[in-house]
Amino acid sequence: MKLVISIALMAVVCILYVHKQQKIMYYSQNTKIVTAIKKLRYTNKQANKKVDKIQYSRVKLTHQEDEFDYFYYDYISGSDSSKPTVVILPFLGGHSQSNLIRSVVKRFNDQGHSVAVLLQRGSMGTSNHPNQQKFRQVSDYEDLQLLLSTLNREVILIGYSVGAYQMIRFLGKASNIKVHSAFACYFLWDQSHPFKVGHKADIFGSSIVQHVSSNFIYLQNHGISPESLQKVIDEKSMVVYDSILSSKLNMSKTNMYQERNDEIKQCLQNIKCECLFVWGKKDVLTPGVPVDYIKGNEKLSYAAVNCGHLDGIANELIYKVALK
Repeated sequence: MKLVISIALMAVVCILYVHKQQKIMYYSQNTKIVTAIKKLRYTNKQANKKVDKIQYSRVKLTHQEDEFDYFYYDYISGSDSSKPTVVILPFLGGHSQSNLIRSVVKRFNDQGHSVAVLLQRGSMGTSNHPNQQKFRQVSDYEDLQLLLSTLNREVILIGYSVGAYQMIRFLGKASNIKVHSAFACYFLWDQSHPFKVGHKADIFGSSIVQHVSSNFIYLQNHGISPESLQKVIDEKSMVVYDSILSSKLNMSKTNMYQERNDEIKQCLQNIKCECLFVWGKKDVLTPGVPVDYIKGNEKLSYAAVNCGHLDGIANELIYKVALK
């Protein structure tokens, strides 16, 4: 009987050990990243701890070609100018006071880093000017490009969800950039994926409503009917918004998604800086990452953590890798 109990206990221990080891699946050729992943210990309470609001300075930047094409970023100065500036690209609907963003801002700023949070147009009272000439999508990276050229110093880039998508497009196309390292968290690379999970795609609902409401006149001036925009607001649907967008771009949704995915795969091949992709194994919106393309570029690494979309666990891993 004792032998049976001992064997049973050993089996339980083995199962728990294997489960613990499986919490993070990863691939990396970077010794520092591998070490950080192996040493990562976290709890959900620790990873998602509430952080007090942060006092930023807000800065406006305008694209040279159009006086109405401007955006904002929130900035907090660090105590050590020798350290890279951290530039954060929030998720759709996210901003500098989102708890996920505040926590990473505070952690890096406490270590002496200056931090800039690029505000998406439509967040925190910002919007596209109605007379802006260029039609900008939420995936555009030109605002990031202008911000980095304005800062003109080495940076650490951190992107979340749509922000990570913007970041990867930029890294795959830009040249002569001063990027120390980059982190793509909950990277939504497969554009068609959310719409395979039905109502779960409604997680984008309030965010896309905010985007459309804040930019209503601007979008209308770029040829999208008020009725179509109101339909997005009424149905709170990213699916409806993408249908409108694909129509404006004169292509089917399938072709639009395929074009985006092909572009991202090419960008992954072109990235020249160290970049870690983090995604959640329980994330219904992020179908992992294109692993073969990451393995094909020695600068890229990935880690799959045991959480859902936009969990603070990604930040814990970023700290392990980026902070001394």
